[in-house]
Parts: sequence; structure tokens; C-alpha cells
Amino acid sequence: MVADNLGWAVLPVNIAHYEGNRQALREVPCPALALPRLSVRMLWRQGAQRSQTAQYVETRFGQLLAAI
Repeated sequence: MVADNLGWAVLPVNIAHYEGNRQALREVPCPALALPRLSVRMLWRQGAQRSQTAQYVETRFGQLLAAI
């Protein structure tokens, strides 16, 4: 609906920049609508060994969150 000029919306950047939109959407800065940063925590049982997948996820989250 937004791409058809039927109002406004808060959209993720990847959707707003999608090439399939019929017309270019414009970004309007609005600090009042900015979302606060969220903390990310990983939990596992005390004494349990983390799997390779869990270790990868921990490393990747660290990389992604450091880039913000």
C-alpha cells in the first residue's frame, strides 16, 4: 500500500529498498520513532559444553552487533 502511495509505514530498510516497489520510497528521518537497542543474551545449562553451532552463533552475533 505504501508503494502505491496509499499512506506511510515504518519498514525495515531491506524492504524499503526492494527493487520490486513500483515507485521509489523515501526515507523520512524521525528520531521519535527510532527503536532502542536491544540486548542479546545467550543461555545454556551450567557446565554443559556448547555445540559447534552454538559457538558459531555466539561468534556471529558478536560480529554483527559490533558493526552496529
